[in-house]
Amino acid sequence: MSGASNRPRHGVWVFPSTPATTIVDAIVAAEELGIDEFWLGDEGPARDPFTVLAAAAMRTSRILLGIAVTNPYLRHPLTIAAEAMTVDELSGGRMLLGIGPGGQVALGPAGVERALPLTRVRDALRTIRAVATGTEAAGYAPPPGVFTRPQLKVFVGSRGQKFQELASAEADGAFLGGLPASVIERTVGWARSVRDIPIALPTPSCEIRRSFSSFRKDRCFNRWYTANANGPISGANTASSRQFMSQPRAVRMPAAR
Repeated sequence: MSGASNRPRHGVWVFPSTPATTIVDAIVAAEELGIDEFWLGDEGPARDPFTVLAAAAMRTSRILLGIAVTNPYLRHPLTIAAEAMTVDELSGGRMLLGIGPGGQVALGPAGVERALPLTRVRDALRTIRAVATGTEAAGYAPPPGVFTRPQLKVFVGSRGQKFQELASAEADGAFLGGLPASVIERTVGWARSVRDIPIALPTPSCEIRRSFSSFRKDRCFNRWYTANANGPISGANTASSRQFMSQPRAVRMPAAR
């Protein structure tokens, strides 16, 4: 996670389209099978991912708990920070927060226009940092004795070059969902253009239905790849996850040292 090891981290990513209790049970099962990370999407009128992760935090002790991704249009950055910090506290520092501009699935039902997306995400990232560290920033003045979690990890989740450069300059990592294979290496290069940050690269796969049939066919667990800062994209395997998924899969590679 911190770059202390170059071992690929293994994990899964789902959208909260099935009952919350089922998702929590899946997170518990993932931890028991040695999975390192479990990420939930934030897609507007669905199960609230922060609430689900808070419940999972109380039933797990090791697995990292991520949001990939929330957005600053439907949630105020101060609220995002408070929610993420609360899960981080409940989990003993296992929260990974992904912030991005959101898409039609999330914003469309609310009739929200995605105006100035890069500016909104940059401002949100800086506000979340300020709230987490208890420091003053544009639009935020911390009150006395405010709750903080300065170690909170924040990822930027989007596919555009400017977002990747923002992640590389200011975030703790980049979450790159939905990338075709032909652009992965180029996009990883953008994300590591300033600093050598951890990167998560999921690609769609639905074999998980065999183990968790309640997840929708088009929104289930995904296959992940590792990104090596000094070489090409490569797959990685984990035998311990085979009971959990019909094919082994890999998650993100920490920053190289």
